[in-house]
Amino acid sequence: MEDFYIVTGTDGNVITVTPADSKKSRKGTGSEKYQCRLTVLNSRRLPVSPGDKVRIGIPEKAKAAQGLISLLFPVLCTAAGRFLASPFAHLIKKAPSENLKALCMAVCFAVACIIVFICTRRDPIIVKPELMEVCGEIPQQ
Repeated sequence: MEDFYIVTGTDGNVITVTPADSKKSRKGTGSEKYQCRLTVLNSRRLPVSPGDKVRIGIPEKAKAAQGLISLLFPVLCTAAGRFLASPFAHLIKKAPSENLKALCMAVCFAVACIIVFICTRRDPIIVKPELMEVCGEIPQQ
């Protein structure tokens, strides 16, 4: 997500932008055309004013943390499934066999993957985009 946008409004640390590319900023045809607006953070406190052309994106640290969590969560759930196999075996009054342990690990892994999938699809941008740089002012026509 590193496209160019035009600043339409500022409110302290929060900036409202619209895509600079007219194909991205307009949706629909005829009377249903509207501007696509996006709210971004200005954590770097860059000086911006309405009409400036800016580049936005997700910080690298946030991308790395989100990727690490998406990878580690299923692995940790799989390990938890290994240790939950014995209590589950006692609950169903069976001996904790290797097959049961493998089944518990597979179920925990599948559930963790489904949770990660749902979380990333429901809200694809868990971290709010930030203003990366100011590219200049758009000439008024």
